[in-house]
Amino acid sequence: MKKAAALLVFVFVSQAHAEAFSSAPIDSAILDTKTMNVTLSMSVSNPCVRVALPQVTQDAVNPTVLTIRAMTGRSIGACISMISEKVQTVNLPTLLEMASIQVSQFATYTVHFEGMEQELIVPGNRLTITVQPQPTLQ
Repeated sequence: MKKAAALLVFVFVSQAHAEAFSSAPIDSAILDTKTMNVTLSMSVSNPCVRVALPQVTQDAVNPTVLTIRAMTGRSIGACISMISEKVQTVNLPTLLEMASIQVSQFATYTVHFEGMEQELIVPGNRLTITVQPQPTLQ
C-alpha cells in the first residue's frame, strides 16, 4: 500500500511539474566553425520565459535539409527578468546526436532556422561526432 501511495504521489508531482514548451522564432544564428557551436538569439514577448533545448527535424523528402526550432517554457517561481531577448549556445553535432538525426559525413546539409530566411550550408563531416579513432595511413 505504501508503494502504491508513493507511486501516486510521484505521478502527481511529475504531472504538476510538467510544463508545456512552445516554439519561438529565431532572430539570428551565428556558427563558430571551429567548435561547431551555434548561438541562437530570439525575441520573446514575455521576459519571464526560459529557453529550452532546441528541436531539430530532418526533412522526410530531402534528408539533407535540417530545421532547428527554438523552444521556450515558462519560468517557475517569481520572475525578475526584464530581458525579452534570449540567447542560447548549443553544439550543433551534439544537438543532432541527441535528436537521433542520421548524418552522412559525405553529404552537404542545409540548416534552416525557424523564423529566419538565412540558411547555413554545412559539410556532413562537420556534423558527425566520432568516438572511434580514425584509421591512419602509413
